[in-house]
Amino acid sequence: MTESIIVAIITGAFAFAGVLYSNSRSNAVQNERIEELRQEVKKHNSLVERMYKCEETVAIHEAELKRVNRRLDVVEKK
Repeated sequence: MTESIIVAIITGAFAFAGVLYSNSRSNAVQNERIEELRQEVKKHNSLVERMYKCEETVAIHEAELKRVNRRLDVVEKK
């Protein structure tokens, strides 16, 4: 009977060690994926900020173009 208890304890210890190892590997993979997602989000946010600045610049240029066209119409009428 003591042999079966010792075998059960050893088996339990190895099973516990296996679970710990498996969890640590799983956590490492998850952390790697999270880091990749962070980098992708950073790139996306950078793109959004750049596009916002581009849209502002386009709006400014469109307003300037309208002013230039109005001045040109005034000059052509004279």
